[in-house]
Amino acid sequence: MNKLIKRFLLTFLTLVFVLPLMARTATDDYGSRNFDQQMLDMNQVNMYISNFGIFGQNNTTGNSGAFWPAGFPAETYIFGAGVWIGALVDTGFTVDSAGIDTTWLTDTLVSCGYNPNSGATEYVPGDIDDNSPDRPSPYTNPWDIIYISTSENSGQAWPLRNSEGGDSVVSMQDSYCEYNDKEESAHFTTDNKPLGVEIAQTSYAWVGPLKEDMVFLKFDIRNDRTDSNDLKKCFVGVVADNDIGNEAGSAANDLLGFIDVDSVNYNGIDTIMQINVGYQFQTAEEAGWSHFPAIISYKYMESPIATEPVDLYHDSSYIIAKGGRIGMTTFNFFTIATDPATKQERYLSLAGYDHTVFNPNNPESSFRPFPTGEYWTTVAGYPGKREIDTRKGDKRFVMASGPFTLFNDSTATVIIAIIMSEDTSEMYDKILMSQTIYDAGWLGPVAPSQVNFDLVGLNKKVRIYWDNTQELTRDKYYDFVSSPLSPAYNPSYREFDVEGYNVYRSKTGAGGSWELLGKFDLVNEYTAIVVDSLIYKLNDQPNKYDTIYYYETLGVNSGVPYFFEDSNLVNGITYYYTVRAYDLNYIDYAVDAHGNPYGITPLILEGAGKTKAVIPRSTTSNYIASGYSLNYISGNVDTANLDMVVVPVLDTMVKEITSDTFTLHFGLIDSSIYEVTLPAYTYVITDKSGDTIAENKLALKNYTEIDPATKLPVVIYVGNAIEICNAYSGFVFKINNFVLDSTNWLMNGNSTADVKVVSGNYVDSILYPEYAKEGRQFFHGSKLYRLTWHEVVYPTQTVIGTDTFLPNDTNLTLTILDVDNNIEIPYNSRNIGDNWHFNWQTLSTASCPQYINSTSTATERIGIYFSNLKISFNKTGTPKPMVWANRPKDGDVWELALTPNDSTATFKYPPINSSFQFTLTPNSFSAVEDSLLNNVKVVPNPYVVRSELDMDYNYRRILFTNLPQVCTIRIYTLSGELIKTIEHNINFYVYSATGSDSTLVYDNTNGTAEWDVLTSNDQIPAAGIYIFHVQTPSGATKIGKFAVIK
Repeated sequence: MNKLIKRFLLTFLTLVFVLPLMARTATDDYGSRNFDQQMLDMNQVNMYISNFGIFGQNNTTGNSGAFWPAGFPAETYIFGAGVWIGALVDTGFTVDSAGIDTTWLTDTLVSCGYNPNSGATEYVPGDIDDNSPDRPSPYTNPWDIIYISTSENSGQAWPLRNSEGGDSVVSMQDSYCEYNDKEESAHFTTDNKPLGVEIAQTSYAWVGPLKEDMVFLKFDIRNDRTDSNDLKKCFVGVVADNDIGNEAGSAANDLLGFIDVDSVNYNGIDTIMQINVGYQFQTAEEAGWSHFPAIISYKYMESPIATEPVDLYHDSSYIIAKGGRIGMTTFNFFTIATDPATKQERYLSLAGYDHTVFNPNNPESSFRPFPTGEYWTTVAGYPGKREIDTRKGDKRFVMASGPFTLFNDSTATVIIAIIMSEDTSEMYDKILMSQTIYDAGWLGPVAPSQVNFDLVGLNKKVRIYWDNTQELTRDKYYDFVSSPLSPAYNPSYREFDVEGYNVYRSKTGAGGSWELLGKFDLVNEYTAIVVDSLIYKLNDQPNKYDTIYYYETLGVNSGVPYFFEDSNLVNGITYYYTVRAYDLNYIDYAVDAHGNPYGITPLILEGAGKTKAVIPRSTTSNYIASGYSLNYISGNVDTANLDMVVVPVLDTMVKEITSDTFTLHFGLIDSSIYEVTLPAYTYVITDKSGDTIAENKLALKNYTEIDPATKLPVVIYVGNAIEICNAYSGFVFKINNFVLDSTNWLMNGNSTADVKVVSGNYVDSILYPEYAKEGRQFFHGSKLYRLTWHEVVYPTQTVIGTDTFLPNDTNLTLTILDVDNNIEIPYNSRNIGDNWHFNWQTLSTASCPQYINSTSTATERIGIYFSNLKISFNKTGTPKPMVWANRPKDGDVWELALTPNDSTATFKYPPINSSFQFTLTPNSFSAVEDSLLNNVKVVPNPYVVRSELDMDYNYRRILFTNLPQVCTIRIYTLSGELIKTIEHNINFYVYSATGSDSTLVYDNTNGTAEWDVLTSNDQIPAAGIYIFHVQTPSGATKIGKFAVIK
């Protein structure tokens, strides 16, 4: 039977098997089940799974359902696979003539998750005993679906819980479902009764190098027989019909390989490791594929525990002890012509026998648990053994473990990894990576999940927009490693570790063709660019592996704009893009001399990316893009300080952006993440309702540049996107540069400072103001500061925080107001910063108090520091401490004024207490006149068969460009015969997968219409000259000519 016939029968059998069941009445438990299938799509391995035992198949179409890499659904590797369980079950006793039970009657039973010959399954959705009060009765539970950790699951909660009651999600994308074999009518034959098992199936998937090319499937198999019998001589395993591309008829060209054990250096120790891998490959290309066919491998990760000693080879040469993991005991294989057809043959295949030659009188003669014989050999470059080239065909295999006893109400676990590799060397790397992940208990740093992004094709360019969801997602391992009680304690581990994004482009979407267009690093204290942690070969020695970490310190805090424009492209050509987030964390730590932990080895992992395609095209000829206006509202900063761009990014994908107003307000000063003595300017963006839509800060770095013209220092802040307010909010605010020019600041050399006593008896002639440090006036830039004195007296000794107040002692403190910006400067004991404290003479924060009294030290009473200014209290010659008897009194006011030496100079200020307003205007369309249609062009003209715009020989394209948003294009022969009519409209409908509903969407920049070079009768037009006529609903017209050459 060839594969095409097989697919027809599979689809037919699926319909016969499922549809009548779904049509049964509600009293039929089987018919009311919820048969579900979902796609695992977190990484490069995209694969369908079901809640009725089949995986790797699209059960809706009956076709292959596992492809690699992501974005290439035609490059398939699995036609169908599922779990097989075989066992011997005691069903009763024989009875002698005296009516006495004498001998057990034992039946051989096998339940199949996937029958490679028919495509059928013997499992049905759900568990067996779902009688919870909040759920319907057994077999009718509508929530016996496949749960995906990255989806909403129809509003249902994730079904698995950890010990604290939270969601138990292990990987970047988990799935979970339950199914059982207890429905007799689902079994292939009436003599194959149900085993009475329930299977809880879980899958795990990660992203990142090596990890993104594998998925793990975990099967927890429970004996839930109602008669309480054990399942004896039990074998469990997976049967896979892996079709690499087209395996129909003469195209069947797959080969198998097998790795049993091997000597490897694993985690620094030379180890004879049980590899337990079966793999399938081919040596020829697949027609129409973008990639050379990969290798699909199945690694048997975990097996049941031996309930009795297991003689692996039936010759006493290797005994698996009771209580140990059995491992893989069978790698059996067969073809479409030799599929095991009965339950006895399936049991033999699980047990390691060749069912095609089995002799019950000499069973051991057909015992073949692993590949041997003349058709298997060792070939350089292929690990283990592989089939010889003459054995090419449509293959399937079974990998199983047993025998053991599955006691009633007990559970056995099987875990497999499905691994995709470009070659055998890479396959070995990934096999060991899968083992590392498993050995670590599924715990370890993982790369970010896929980034949400959209593409818009414009005239000779493409815009890419993405959101910041990954930045707001906690690292799920943080709680575990941040606990000092955890064996993996790591105080340097970051809770939110996404560090930036990489944007890639490809002309084919194939592996190895991706070009890095842009790398964007979040503005913070981290700038390391780390490649990844890899298992790699040592000195090119075969099968010698270790773990290393590559990292560089080449990162720059470029900021993340959340959009990127790729230009100089060719209209009409398909381009592929992906946006990948990368994170930064630390895998180990040390402690400095002060007891503070710090990370040692940085680890950056780049997440997997979705692949999307887009075609640049001419924009709508009468389209008027949305825009914005930026207006100064209040404060000391005008718009000249800000090089800011507002990009309304989604107006090309929705009908319009509604007119709206947003306000950007700079507030109080915070400390820079680069140095606490430098400022960071906080801001908030609010909408017209006053709701906050973004808030962040612009942090200065610790450097001062010298202006070559003035020879004075200039501090420049180089751009940062306002990160939270990203493309998926409908627009992007992007600060390209924020320039703080110290040549126009009030500072020592260009201004005079003066202090006067506004109220009180303190002698102002002994007060001496000055700048604390050159170039540090970027804190406020104010011309006037008001200092108000306060007395604090307590009748008894009082302790507040770190301050101790003696009984009836007078304590003095201050409030300091930046008058120009109406900001109160806060107290802080740091010696330099946007703060105030007593004592400008020492760098010790312990001697920079908020209060002074009669017992304060001389240095504490010598003066005051605030925001890069200082005032000496008693400068008669050299600065001396304040004479306590002459101290200021409660309510006394001093003012410090800064006067520019050049009264004509324009002084700039930092962005504090300043506001700007953005008004967005929606896009629109102008009226279409005949003159506007003069820009309509035919591309290419002349059209030559096999134009570069043609997708392939059967998909030709001629483009009409520079069209308005709505028009009709008619194509005529020179004799006036209408051969094609094309309706162009930016409005179109997107239908749901079921076709039951639709959504009206818009593509406002699409000024291109496509003709497939076929007439209305689907005929290829003859070579010659053709006339096109473009007409709009308003009556504007354009007539032109183009040529077709063959």
